[in-house]
Amino acid sequence: MFVKRRAVLIGLLFLQSALASVAVHATCDPNLARLSGKDDLAYQDRGDRCEGTYALQVGASPYIQLVSLTDRFPNVEPRTVNTLDLVWRAPANAPAVQLRGTSLKYQLYYRMDAARPASDRRFRWPTNLLKSVDLLRREIGVLSWTPVTMARHRQVVYLPLTVVGGPGPQGEGRGIEAVVVPSVELSEVYCSITRYDRNVDHPVNVMPRQPLRFGAYPADAPIAFTISARATSPWYLVELSGVVATGGSVGTRFWFYYER
Repeated sequence: MFVKRRAVLIGLLFLQSALASVAVHATCDPNLARLSGKDDLAYQDRGDRCEGTYALQVGASPYIQLVSLTDRFPNVEPRTVNTLDLVWRAPANAPAVQLRGTSLKYQLYYRMDAARPASDRRFRWPTNLLKSVDLLRREIGVLSWTPVTMARHRQVVYLPLTVVGGPGPQGEGRGIEAVVVPSVELSEVYCSITRYDRNVDHPVNVMPRQPLRFGAYPADAPIAFTISARATSPWYLVELSGVVATGGSVGTRFWFYYER
């Protein structure tokens, strides 16, 4: 579990915007653009991506949100390299892939959005702005996703990213690392994982619903956990529910595709 608290993200309409965002050119999130200000570091169109800082939007309902999903993310500091390569594998016939980088640093509201054809399989993310806001490796979350029709329903399916930082050794992957952030303090988080075959059929219960047992879950603090994935069964459904410390609950679920 990460020990640093992080900024609350804007994203209650994340699913709808993700399904609609399939263009291969940078499309800035109008909600963030409206809150970004006018300085050089503000969230704005930067040609191949939209990136920068923005202001906090308050008043959202409680939630727990996926902010990072990686197959391998080596301990390479952005200040030591000129680019971070985001590498993905997508299902056959997938359309454009959306990419997102997010600040996990407390009270630093920062995001990068980009889109690429799924067949590109790689996006080179310049680190100049990351250096300007002094973000460290442990303070960055990255996501990629694509819309997929599953059982006649359109779903956002995440693609665990391999992050390549420079020409040196990148280290070995230890499973899929997921990072989620709750907007309120939680007393416990429960997780279940189901694996499906290539036809999204024959579910296998990889992990029955059970508590993570990480102890404290402060509001806005990243919660990281590892998922063991098998290349022979590429479709996974992760379901999370959190018990709010003051009463009530929050939850989320996400599909991801993993094939090596």
